[in-house]
Amino acid sequence: MHPPPLTLKIFRYPIHSFHFFGATGFFLGLIVGMSLAYCTGLAIWPVWVCSLTGAGVLFGLTYLYKTLTGREDLVYYQHEIAILLCCVLVLYLLQQPILQYIDITLMGIGIFLVLGRIGCFSVGCCHGKPNKKYGVIYTQVHVAEGFPAYYAGIPIFPIQLVESIGVLGTVLLGIYAILSGAAPGTALLIYTVAYGWVRFCLEFYRGDAARPYWLGFSEAQWTTFGVFIASGILSWTGLLPQYGWHLGAVAGLMVGMLALAIVRQWKPAASQALLRPKHIAEVAHGIAALDDHLADPGQVLIACTSLDLNISKGESRLAAGTAVHYTISGGNTSLENRKARGIVVNTTTAAQIGKLIQILRHPKERLEIMEEQPGIFHLVFTKN
Repeated sequence: MHPPPLTLKIFRYPIHSFHFFGATGFFLGLIVGMSLAYCTGLAIWPVWVCSLTGAGVLFGLTYLYKTLTGREDLVYYQHEIAILLCCVLVLYLLQQPILQYIDITLMGIGIFLVLGRIGCFSVGCCHGKPNKKYGVIYTQVHVAEGFPAYYAGIPIFPIQLVESIGVLGTVLLGIYAILSGAAPGTALLIYTVAYGWVRFCLEFYRGDAARPYWLGFSEAQWTTFGVFIASGILSWTGLLPQYGWHLGAVAGLMVGMLALAIVRQWKPAASQALLRPKHIAEVAHGIAALDDHLADPGQVLIACTSLDLNISKGESRLAAGTAVHYTISGGNTSLENRKARGIVVNTTTAAQIGKLIQILRHPKERLEIMEEQPGIFHLVFTKN
Protein backbone atom coordinates (compact mmCIF):
# COMPACT_ATOMS: atom_id res chain seq x y z
CA MET A 1 0.00 0.00 0.00
CA HIS A 2 1.32 3.41 -0.96
CA PRO A 3 0.18 6.71 0.59
CA PRO A 4 -1.41 9.52 -1.43
CA PRO A 5 1.03 11.98 -3.02
CA LEU A 6 2.29 14.78 -0.85
CA THR A 7 1.13 17.35 -3.38
CA LEU A 8 -2.28 17.42 -5.03
CA LYS A 9 -3.20 19.49 -8.06
CA ILE A 10 -6.51 21.33 -7.72
CA PHE A 11 -7.38 23.23 -10.91
CA ARG A 12 -3.69 23.00 -11.87
CA TYR A 13 -2.58 24.57 -8.58
CA PRO A 14 -0.34 22.43 -6.35
CA ILE A 15 -1.61 22.04 -2.79
CA HIS A 16 0.05 20.15 0.03
CA SER A 17 -2.10 17.10 0.78
CA PHE A 18 -2.11 17.69 4.55
CA HIS A 19 -3.37 21.24 4.09
CA PHE A 20 -5.89 20.13 1.47
CA PHE A 21 -7.50 17.50 3.68
CA GLY A 22 -7.45 19.84 6.69
CA ALA A 23 -9.14 22.68 4.79
CA THR A 24 -11.63 20.29 3.20
CA GLY A 25 -12.49 18.88 6.63
CA PHE A 26 -13.05 22.36 8.04
CA PHE A 27 -15.44 23.44 5.28
CA LEU A 28 -17.31 20.13 5.26
CA GLY A 29 -17.68 20.39 9.03
CA LEU A 30 -19.04 23.92 8.63
CA ILE A 31 -21.55 22.74 6.00
CA VAL A 32 -22.69 19.87 8.23
CA GLY A 33 -23.03 22.24 11.17
CA MET A 34 -25.13 24.74 9.24
CA SER A 35 -27.29 21.93 7.87
CA LEU A 36 -27.92 20.55 11.34
CA ALA A 37 -28.81 23.99 12.68
CA TYR A 38 -31.24 24.51 9.80
CA CYS A 39 -32.87 21.08 10.23
CA THR A 40 -33.34 21.58 13.97
CA GLY A 41 -34.72 25.12 13.70
CA LEU A 42 -31.71 26.88 15.18
CA ALA A 43 -30.11 30.06 13.92
CA ILE A 44 -27.17 29.45 11.60
CA TRP A 45 -24.99 32.41 12.54
CA PRO A 46 -23.83 30.90 15.90
CA VAL A 47 -22.45 27.95 13.92
CA TRP A 48 -20.26 30.42 12.02
CA VAL A 49 -19.18 32.01 15.30
CA CYS A 50 -18.23 28.62 16.79
CA SER A 51 -16.37 27.67 13.60
CA LEU A 52 -14.34 30.87 13.63
CA THR A 53 -13.70 30.41 17.35
CA GLY A 54 -12.48 26.89 16.70
CA ALA A 55 -10.19 28.01 13.88
CA GLY A 56 -8.78 30.78 16.06
CA VAL A 57 -8.08 28.40 18.95
CA LEU A 58 -6.50 25.85 16.59
CA PHE A 59 -4.11 28.30 14.98
CA GLY A 60 -3.50 30.13 18.24
CA LEU A 61 -2.46 27.02 20.15
CA THR A 62 -0.37 25.80 17.22
CA TYR A 63 1.45 29.14 17.02
CA LEU A 64 1.97 29.23 20.78
CA TYR A 65 3.38 25.71 20.83
CA LYS A 66 5.72 26.47 17.94
CA THR A 67 6.89 29.64 19.66
CA LEU A 68 7.65 27.79 22.90
CA THR A 69 9.17 24.61 21.44
CA GLY A 70 10.40 25.63 18.01
CA ARG A 71 8.38 22.95 16.21
CA GLU A 72 4.84 22.68 14.94
CA ASP A 73 2.64 20.05 16.55
CA LEU A 74 -1.08 19.28 16.59
CA VAL A 75 -2.50 17.23 19.46
CA TYR A 76 -6.15 16.54 18.69
CA TYR A 77 -7.47 15.93 22.18
CA GLN A 78 -5.91 19.10 23.54
CA HIS A 79 -7.29 21.21 20.71
CA GLU A 80 -10.75 19.63 20.93
CA ILE A 81 -11.07 20.36 24.65
CA ALA A 82 -9.77 23.92 24.24
CA ILE A 83 -12.14 24.61 21.31
CA LEU A 84 -15.19 23.29 23.16
CA LEU A 85 -14.42 25.30 26.30
CA CYS A 86 -13.96 28.49 24.29
CA CYS A 87 -17.17 27.83 22.33
CA VAL A 88 -19.07 27.30 25.59
CA LEU A 89 -17.83 30.68 26.81
CA VAL A 90 -18.72 32.41 23.54
CA LEU A 91 -22.20 30.87 23.43
CA TYR A 92 -22.78 31.87 27.05
CA LEU A 93 -21.80 35.47 26.33
CA LEU A 94 -24.04 35.50 23.25
CA GLN A 95 -26.89 33.99 25.29
CA GLN A 96 -27.34 31.11 22.86
CA PRO A 97 -28.45 27.56 23.80
CA ILE A 98 -25.12 26.03 24.75
CA LEU A 99 -25.71 22.28 24.55
CA GLN A 100 -27.52 22.40 21.21
CA TYR A 101 -24.71 24.29 19.53
CA ILE A 102 -21.98 22.33 21.28
CA ASP A 103 -23.52 19.13 19.88
CA ILE A 104 -23.41 20.64 16.40
CA THR A 105 -19.91 22.06 16.87
CA LEU A 106 -18.58 18.70 17.96
CA MET A 107 -20.02 17.03 14.85
CA GLY A 108 -18.14 19.61 12.76
CA ILE A 109 -14.94 18.88 14.70
CA GLY A 110 -15.49 15.19 14.06
CA ILE A 111 -15.82 15.78 10.29
CA PHE A 112 -12.61 17.81 10.44
CA LEU A 113 -10.87 14.90 12.17
CA VAL A 114 -12.15 12.37 9.62
CA LEU A 115 -10.45 14.30 6.80
CA GLY A 116 -7.56 15.36 9.02
CA ARG A 117 -6.53 11.78 9.69
CA ILE A 118 -6.46 11.15 5.95
CA GLY A 119 -4.10 14.11 5.76
CA CYS A 120 -1.98 12.50 8.49
CA PHE A 121 -1.95 9.29 6.45
CA SER A 122 -0.76 11.17 3.37
CA VAL A 123 2.31 12.65 5.09
CA GLY A 124 3.04 9.88 7.60
CA CYS A 125 2.41 11.65 10.91
CA CYS A 126 0.51 9.95 13.75
CA HIS A 127 1.51 6.66 12.14
CA GLY A 128 1.15 3.10 13.38
CA LYS A 129 3.70 0.44 14.23
CA PRO A 130 5.64 -1.59 11.67
CA ASN A 131 3.37 -4.34 10.36
CA LYS A 132 4.25 -7.20 8.03
CA LYS A 133 0.78 -7.89 6.59
CA TYR A 134 -1.03 -4.55 6.50
CA GLY A 135 1.32 -1.70 5.89
CA VAL A 136 1.78 1.51 3.94
CA ILE A 137 5.29 2.25 2.70
CA TYR A 138 6.63 5.77 3.06
CA THR A 139 9.62 7.00 1.07
CA GLN A 140 12.43 9.52 1.35
CA VAL A 141 10.01 12.15 0.05
CA HIS A 142 8.02 11.74 3.26
CA VAL A 143 11.23 11.73 5.31
CA ALA A 144 11.89 15.25 4.01
CA GLU A 145 8.49 16.19 5.49
CA GLY A 146 9.39 14.85 8.92
CA PHE A 147 8.67 11.12 8.67
CA PRO A 148 11.30 9.06 10.59
CA ALA A 149 14.11 8.06 8.24
CA TYR A 150 14.58 4.67 9.94
CA TYR A 151 11.02 3.69 8.90
CA ALA A 152 11.42 4.62 5.23
CA GLY A 153 10.62 1.64 3.01
CA ILE A 154 9.14 -0.35 5.92
CA PRO A 155 5.43 -1.34 5.99
CA ILE A 156 3.67 0.80 8.62
CA PHE A 157 0.16 -0.03 9.84
CA PRO A 158 -2.22 2.71 8.53
CA ILE A 159 -3.73 3.49 11.92
CA GLN A 160 -4.79 6.94 10.68
CA LEU A 161 -7.29 5.41 8.24
CA VAL A 162 -8.70 3.12 10.93
CA GLU A 163 -9.25 6.11 13.22
CA SER A 164 -10.81 8.08 10.35
CA ILE A 165 -13.36 5.31 9.78
CA GLY A 166 -14.09 5.05 13.51
CA VAL A 167 -14.63 8.80 13.82
CA LEU A 168 -16.93 8.80 10.78
CA GLY A 169 -19.13 6.16 12.42
CA THR A 170 -19.14 8.18 15.63
CA VAL A 171 -20.19 11.36 13.84
CA LEU A 172 -23.00 9.56 12.02
CA LEU A 173 -24.35 8.32 15.36
CA GLY A 174 -24.19 11.84 16.77
CA ILE A 175 -25.95 13.34 13.74
CA TYR A 176 -28.70 10.72 14.02
CA ALA A 177 -29.18 11.64 17.69
CA ILE A 178 -29.47 15.36 16.85
CA LEU A 179 -31.92 14.84 13.99
CA SER A 180 -34.03 12.37 15.97
CA GLY A 181 -34.67 14.98 18.66
CA ALA A 182 -32.54 13.52 21.44
CA ALA A 183 -31.96 15.67 24.52
CA PRO A 184 -29.35 18.40 24.04
CA GLY A 185 -25.94 17.08 25.02
CA THR A 186 -26.69 13.54 23.85
CA ALA A 187 -24.52 13.88 20.74
CA LEU A 188 -21.73 15.20 22.96
CA LEU A 189 -21.94 12.08 25.15
CA ILE A 190 -22.10 9.78 22.12
CA TYR A 191 -18.99 11.35 20.64
CA THR A 192 -17.20 11.31 23.99
CA VAL A 193 -17.88 7.62 24.58
CA ALA A 194 -17.52 6.27 21.03
CA TYR A 195 -14.44 8.26 20.06
CA GLY A 196 -12.95 7.79 23.50
CA TRP A 197 -13.10 4.01 23.24
CA VAL A 198 -11.84 4.07 19.63
CA ARG A 199 -8.90 6.28 20.55
CA PHE A 200 -8.10 4.36 23.74
CA CYS A 201 -7.88 1.05 21.86
CA LEU A 202 -6.02 2.42 18.84
CA GLU A 203 -3.32 3.87 21.08
CA PHE A 204 -1.96 0.35 21.52
CA TYR A 205 -1.21 0.32 17.79
CA ARG A 206 0.22 3.82 17.41
CA GLY A 207 3.88 3.88 16.45
CA ASP A 208 5.06 7.50 16.63
CA ALA A 209 7.74 7.61 19.27
CA ALA A 210 7.12 11.09 20.73
CA ARG A 211 4.01 10.18 22.74
CA PRO A 212 4.61 10.18 26.52
CA TYR A 213 3.55 7.31 28.80
CA TRP A 214 2.72 7.21 32.50
CA LEU A 215 2.05 4.01 34.44
CA GLY A 216 1.89 2.09 31.17
CA PHE A 217 -0.76 4.26 29.50
CA SER A 218 -0.24 6.93 26.86
CA GLU A 219 -1.12 10.60 27.21
CA ALA A 220 -4.18 10.14 24.97
CA GLN A 221 -5.39 7.20 27.05
CA TRP A 222 -5.13 9.24 30.23
CA THR A 223 -6.91 12.12 28.48
CA THR A 224 -9.70 9.74 27.51
CA PHE A 225 -9.93 8.66 31.14
CA GLY A 226 -10.15 12.27 32.29
CA VAL A 227 -12.77 13.17 29.68
CA PHE A 228 -14.87 10.16 30.69
CA ILE A 229 -14.71 11.12 34.35
CA ALA A 230 -15.59 14.74 33.59
CA SER A 231 -18.57 13.72 31.44
CA GLY A 232 -19.75 11.36 34.18
CA ILE A 233 -19.62 14.15 36.76
CA LEU A 234 -21.47 16.54 34.44
CA SER A 235 -24.18 13.92 33.89
CA TRP A 236 -24.44 13.18 37.61
CA THR A 237 -24.88 16.89 38.41
CA GLY A 238 -27.55 17.29 35.72
CA LEU A 239 -25.53 19.54 33.40
CA LEU A 240 -25.58 16.78 30.78
CA PRO A 241 -28.25 14.12 30.12
CA GLN A 242 -28.09 10.89 32.12
CA TYR A 243 -27.95 7.58 30.25
CA GLY A 244 -27.16 4.12 31.51
CA TRP A 245 -24.98 3.35 28.51
CA HIS A 246 -22.89 6.43 29.19
CA LEU A 247 -22.28 5.62 32.84
CA GLY A 248 -21.63 2.00 31.88
CA ALA A 249 -19.00 3.08 29.35
CA VAL A 250 -17.30 5.29 31.97
CA ALA A 251 -17.30 2.48 34.52
CA GLY A 252 -16.12 0.00 31.89
CA LEU A 253 -13.10 2.12 31.03
CA MET A 254 -12.17 2.52 34.69
CA VAL A 255 -12.48 -1.22 35.34
CA GLY A 256 -10.58 -2.04 32.16
CA MET A 257 -7.67 0.24 33.00
CA LEU A 258 -7.53 -1.11 36.56
CA ALA A 259 -7.60 -4.72 35.36
CA LEU A 260 -4.88 -4.04 32.79
CA ALA A 261 -2.74 -2.31 35.41
CA ILE A 262 -3.11 -5.31 37.76
CA VAL A 263 -2.18 -7.78 35.03
CA ARG A 264 0.87 -5.70 34.16
CA GLN A 265 2.12 -5.99 37.75
CA TRP A 266 3.02 -9.61 36.98
CA LYS A 267 5.33 -8.56 34.15
CA PRO A 268 8.66 -6.73 34.39
CA ALA A 269 8.35 -3.05 33.56
CA ALA A 270 11.08 -3.27 30.93
CA SER A 271 9.36 -6.17 29.17
CA GLN A 272 6.15 -4.13 28.96
CA ALA A 273 8.06 -1.29 27.30
CA LEU A 274 9.77 -3.61 24.80
CA LEU A 275 7.24 -3.03 22.00
CA ARG A 276 6.18 0.50 22.87
CA PRO A 277 6.64 3.04 20.06
CA LYS A 278 9.70 4.68 21.61
CA HIS A 279 11.62 1.41 21.97
CA ILE A 280 10.57 0.12 18.56
CA ALA A 281 11.92 3.35 17.09
CA GLU A 282 15.19 2.88 18.98
CA VAL A 283 15.55 -0.65 17.61
CA ALA A 284 14.77 0.55 14.07
CA HIS A 285 17.24 3.43 14.41
CA GLY A 286 19.90 1.11 15.80
CA ILE A 287 19.46 -1.42 12.99
CA ALA A 288 19.75 1.39 10.42
CA ALA A 289 23.06 2.37 12.02
CA LEU A 290 24.21 -1.26 11.92
CA ASP A 291 23.36 -1.44 8.21
CA ASP A 292 25.52 1.61 7.50
CA HIS A 293 28.40 0.25 9.59
CA LEU A 294 28.36 -3.30 8.22
CA ALA A 295 30.45 -2.22 5.24
CA ASP A 296 33.46 -1.91 7.60
CA PRO A 297 34.26 -5.51 8.63
CA GLY A 298 37.18 -4.42 10.78
CA GLN A 299 34.95 -3.09 13.54
CA VAL A 300 31.99 -4.41 15.47
CA LEU A 301 29.25 -1.91 16.19
CA ILE A 302 26.75 -2.56 18.98
CA ALA A 303 23.47 -0.68 19.07
CA CYS A 304 22.06 -0.14 22.58
CA THR A 305 18.54 0.98 23.42
CA SER A 306 17.21 2.76 26.49
CA LEU A 307 16.22 -0.65 27.92
CA ASP A 308 19.86 -1.79 27.69
CA LEU A 309 19.10 -4.10 24.79
CA ASN A 310 22.34 -4.71 22.90
CA ILE A 311 22.23 -5.58 19.20
CA SER A 312 25.09 -6.42 16.86
CA LYS A 313 24.97 -7.58 13.26
CA GLY A 314 27.04 -9.70 10.91
CA GLU A 315 26.94 -11.85 7.79
CA SER A 316 27.89 -15.48 7.25
CA ARG A 317 28.56 -17.42 4.08
CA LEU A 318 26.49 -20.57 3.75
CA ALA A 319 26.18 -23.16 1.03
CA ALA A 320 22.75 -21.77 0.15
CA GLY A 321 23.97 -18.17 0.15
CA THR A 322 24.56 -15.37 2.64
CA ALA A 323 22.86 -15.40 6.04
CA VAL A 324 22.41 -12.26 8.09
CA HIS A 325 22.63 -12.74 11.83
CA TYR A 326 22.02 -10.50 14.84
CA THR A 327 23.24 -11.08 18.36
CA ILE A 328 21.05 -9.69 21.09
CA SER A 329 21.59 -9.51 24.83
CA GLY A 330 20.21 -7.58 27.79
CA GLY A 331 21.86 -5.27 30.25
CA ASN A 332 20.51 -7.34 33.17
CA THR A 333 20.42 -11.05 32.42
CA SER A 334 19.81 -12.53 35.86
CA LEU A 335 16.33 -13.51 36.94
CA GLU A 336 16.79 -11.52 40.14
CA ASN A 337 16.96 -8.30 38.12
CA ARG A 338 13.70 -8.72 36.19
CA LYS A 339 12.27 -5.54 37.71
CA ALA A 340 15.39 -3.51 36.98
CA ARG A 341 15.64 -0.94 34.23
CA GLY A 342 17.17 -3.20 31.63
CA ILE A 343 15.35 -5.81 29.57
CA VAL A 344 15.90 -9.50 30.34
CA VAL A 345 16.38 -11.32 27.06
CA ASN A 346 14.78 -14.76 27.26
CA THR A 347 13.08 -17.04 24.76
CA THR A 348 9.92 -14.92 24.70
CA THR A 349 11.56 -11.53 24.35
CA ALA A 350 14.05 -12.90 21.82
CA ALA A 351 11.13 -14.07 19.67
CA GLN A 352 9.48 -10.64 19.95
CA ILE A 353 12.67 -8.84 18.98
CA GLY A 354 13.29 -11.34 16.18
CA LYS A 355 9.82 -10.76 14.68
CA LEU A 356 10.30 -7.01 14.94
CA ILE A 357 13.66 -7.13 13.13
CA GLN A 358 12.11 -9.43 10.54
CA ILE A 359 9.44 -6.82 9.79
CA LEU A 360 11.98 -4.01 9.75
CA ARG A 361 14.62 -5.61 7.54
CA HIS A 362 13.92 -9.19 6.47
CA PRO A 363 10.19 -9.63 5.72
CA LYS A 364 10.76 -12.34 3.08
CA GLU A 365 13.42 -14.33 4.92
CA ARG A 366 13.17 -17.19 7.37
CA LEU A 367 14.02 -16.51 11.01
CA GLU A 368 15.86 -18.98 13.21
CA ILE A 369 16.56 -18.21 16.88
CA MET A 370 19.48 -19.85 18.65
CA GLU A 371 20.43 -19.40 22.31
CA GLU A 372 24.18 -19.17 22.85
CA GLN A 373 23.89 -18.92 26.62
CA PRO A 374 21.29 -17.54 29.05
CA GLY A 375 20.50 -13.98 28.03
CA ILE A 376 22.35 -14.10 24.69
CA PHE A 377 20.57 -15.11 21.48
CA HIS A 378 21.43 -15.25 17.79
CA LEU A 379 18.80 -14.28 15.23
CA VAL A 380 19.66 -15.80 11.85
CA PHE A 381 17.83 -14.74 8.70
CA THR A 382 18.10 -16.90 5.58
CA LYS A 383 16.24 -16.93 2.29
CA ASN A 384 13.36 -19.38 2.05
